[in-house]
Amino acid sequence: MNIYCLKFRAFVFHGLISLCVAAVVTLIVTLLWYPTPYDQLCGGLSLLFLVIGVDLILGPLLTFVVFDLKKNKRELIRDLAIVGLLQLIGLLYGMHTVFLARPVAVVFNGKQFDVITQVQIAEDKLFDATPDFRRLSLTGPRLLSMRAAKSESERMDLMVLSVTGQLRGAMPAFWQDYALSKDQVVREASSVDDLYKQYPADTALIDEQIAKSGINRSQVIFLPIVSTRNSWTVLLNKDTAEMIGFVPKDAFF
Repeated sequence: MNIYCLKFRAFVFHGLISLCVAAVVTLIVTLLWYPTPYDQLCGGLSLLFLVIGVDLILGPLLTFVVFDLKKNKRELIRDLAIVGLLQLIGLLYGMHTVFLARPVAVVFNGKQFDVITQVQIAEDKLFDATPDFRRLSLTGPRLLSMRAAKSESERMDLMVLSVTGQLRGAMPAFWQDYALSKDQVVREASSVDDLYKQYPADTALIDEQIAKSGINRSQVIFLPIVSTRNSWTVLLNKDTAEMIGFVPKDAFF
């Protein structure tokens, strides 16, 4: 058989293996770490897809280059193993970076919902949280709220965050159960009618989200939901303060 045919077969075989691995990794990341809509709100998947794309091209291409039956078996296995190792290192690096950028909490801060990623939380600050909140989620963000500052020092800490452009929800010491703030959420939220008035061209989009929830439009309210990348609108049930949908529109108006 022609040497280039053998090289091409090795290239295709490596490509299929890489594609299967990439599919598994993508499913894990999108279903566990970045459930919809946080894949768009946080935008942490771009690096992973870049790494996967490079792996899918360079890995098989390097196999095509090094594959040569004129080499002895030991040398050929060594070269292919090096290619596989380099590909694995690149993939693990991308996964690690995406893991650190995954959303771990959605925190109502008194005015809006902050989407907080692991990388936004200083490691030493996590131990300031109550024991129930020190373990960060591995399966999508946990819905929380913030308690009020209890001292001048705590008020200054929150002010520093605001001044430096950081999200207030990134302070684990203030985290508390979301249920404790449901009444405040309802008070701060606006009627969905205001959203329709602000975005008349997106009526169908808003209707779709409300229809999925199965509740009447009159029971829908909204608040901003903000990440370091995007500012969207979260729709809420007026009776329960439960999140029922997301609209990719700015709610600050």
